[in-house]
Amino acid sequence: MMLAAAVLTLTSCKEKEKELVLDPSQFAGLWVKTNNTYEYWRFNSSSMTGITWDETPDPDNGEPEMTEEESNLGFSWSVERNIVSFVWHGLMENQSVPKYYYITEISSAAIVGEDEVGLPFTLRRVQ
Repeated sequence: MMLAAAVLTLTSCKEKEKELVLDPSQFAGLWVKTNNTYEYWRFNSSSMTGITWDETPDPDNGEPEMTEEESNLGFSWSVERNIVSFVWHGLMENQSVPKYYYITEISSAAIVGEDEVGLPFTLRRVQ
């Protein structure tokens, strides 16, 4: 009986994951990674483009090693159900690099999911 309840619970959780449908406007704005508070992501939902940068302080002078204005880590993105597809531009000798994120939860405050190899991530809204 307990096994049947556990299987039913797992099945219903998986079905809820599949039912998650994302709206691109939910991503608009500036976000920071919770496990690296120097890594920022800005999403523009009207053009489906974005940029990311890492403001880790330089050990010599404490200044950020990169700012949003200096970043060349641009991407285009699209949403299909609970999958956000990114195409990074200029990462590897000006070649486009695709990457996928599976979103399990999204709110006005956070985006939670995992990347294509199963690494979890959480983005917290900054603005």
